[in-house]
Amino acid sequence: NGSGQTYTLNNSGNTYTGETQIQAGTVALSGSGTLASSAIVKIAANSTFDISNVTTSATVKGVAEYGLNNGGSVKLGSKKLILNGGSGTYSLNVLGVSGDTGSFELNDSDTTLSLWGNSLYTGATTLTAGTLSTSGAMASASFALDGGNLTITADNRLSDSASITVNSGTFTASGTDTIGVLSGTGGTVSISSGKSLTTTTTGTVSYSGVIVTGK
Repeated sequence: NGSGQTYTLNNSGNTYTGETQIQAGTVALSGSGTLASSAIVKIAANSTFDISNVTTSATVKGVAEYGLNNGGSVKLGSKKLILNGGSGTYSLNVLGVSGDTGSFELNDSDTTLSLWGNSLYTGATTLTAGTLSTSGAMASASFALDGGNLTITADNRLSDSASITVNSGTFTASGTDTIGVLSGTGGTVSISSGKSLTTTTTGTVSYSGVIVTGK
């Protein structure tokens, strides 16, 4: 909890399962450094959970703000953050800071992650289970739903060039938005009453799921 300080973990043997609370400064994982996959990381305002120097990816149970509207950032760099969840509902300020090219994966059906700040990573977002909801902007270049739910709760939250692939699960547009392309083999796209979803693609694409409007 030291402001401006960075605490780096570079050992894969960190198996404690309690919360990691970053009240100030930065906790960074490096190389093979890990936290237990069943651990929750809580991040206070002006604090950072940094996985940009891990070998490939980091897996935790959840990431969350430290207190109500008291949330910091997750720095991805070019790496992947995986939430394996486990009956949790989490709220977070920023997932991915400016310059991050990494990716995010949510794969637990009992997990809900709500983002309220602008998440600036440009890599892929993958959902195989669980719910990802955002009221902030997301710069992710692609969203792939192979299960789970993606919900956009305000207008103009996604990149105009973003691709959304829905094979199963539900993409809910509760705000008006423009994306690059919508495709996939199943699932549901739900567009709220009075809202619209515009695609800018000029090629031939296929979406064989269900599109519902007026919800």
